[in-house]
Amino acid sequence: MIWLGVASAACAAAGLVIIFEIIRPFRDLAKDGPLAMISWSVGAVIGVSCFFGPQRSVALALSALLLNLLPLAVCLALLYLLGHSNFGWH
Repeated sequence: MIWLGVASAACAAAGLVIIFEIIRPFRDLAKDGPLAMISWSVGAVIGVSCFFGPQRSVALALSALLLNLLPLAVCLALLYLLGHSNFGWH
């Protein structure tokens, strides 16, 4: 089950690579942003499933879960703040 933790960390890395536009599949952040969020969500689900495996590494599962949840939470908070902004400061 250690390979699930590595796959979860790979999802986190893939999301970061997409959101920082190192790899640009669609060359548009309106399409690449949700793709990165999907990658982090899948990685978080895989990270949670790592806790229930027979041969689990708790440290790897926890770190992979945090690597996915942290950027997902930041991205969701940014979307929330931008959605409730009137851009009066601009």
